[in-house]
Amino acid sequence: MSTAENNYRELLEKLDAFIRKFYTNQLMRGGIYAFTLLLVFFISITLLESLAWFNPTVRSVLFYSYLLSTGIVLWKLVLTPLFKLYKLGKTISHTEAANIIGEHFQPIRDKLLNTLQLHDQVNQEPEHLSLIHASINQKSAELRPISFSSAIDLRKNRKYLPYAAFPLLALIIILFAAPSLITDPASRLLHHTQKFSKPAPFQFHVTNDKLQVIQFDDFTIDVKMSGSEIPRDVFVEVGDNTFKLEKENLEKLHYTFRNVQGIRTFA
Repeated sequence: MSTAENNYRELLEKLDAFIRKFYTNQLMRGGIYAFTLLLVFFISITLLESLAWFNPTVRSVLFYSYLLSTGIVLWKLVLTPLFKLYKLGKTISHTEAANIIGEHFQPIRDKLLNTLQLHDQVNQEPEHLSLIHASINQKSAELRPISFSSAIDLRKNRKYLPYAAFPLLALIIILFAAPSLITDPASRLLHHTQKFSKPAPFQFHVTNDKLQVIQFDDFTIDVKMSGSEIPRDVFVEVGDNTFKLEKENLEKLHYTFRNVQGIRTFA
């Protein structure tokens, strides 16, 4: 193999190394973008579900929209550059790579493109073969000291990390401070075809130590309420009968059953 061919092959190897770094850079940046987009979308739909308690139809739309979005984002930003990194599918040509390199190293742009063009002329102009080889050899030798891969600085991708850090930090804070805002709606979205009833904004707590009464004795049931909304009236059902509890204050209520017939357990 001639010196010109060796120099040109070395030039192509450097271009191939640049192309691999080009797609590595795309993969790194795409991974950061994909993580950020999917995390923001996840937090958004779970918080919406937490507030709205959507019906199964809306939850199904949100669930499959997230799956579809995940597929599209991963394909565009992660899988595509990953496949091209391993030369699966069409990649940029040596000429396209030379143009990109030329944007970073303006003085060598024309020389690099001209070297590629000269090699294409070898078969077209065999009568000028020796002259073309000499020119290729000269230009390749002049380009040898230049590291094409240095046109791409992978460390610059660190400036995109805050985009991912902010939603991740928000998710960690929510999971630490109020995990149910994420875990409960996420579970409902996962089981999107099921019906879920929104819990009442208040809770009842029976404060009696015992819920049994001896025949003919009186029994007072004590109830404490908590929650963001307290109902105006509270009733207790015993068998087929309904009794309205009396209020001591906004949170405490009671009702006294007189002359209870038979041994009865209130539970």
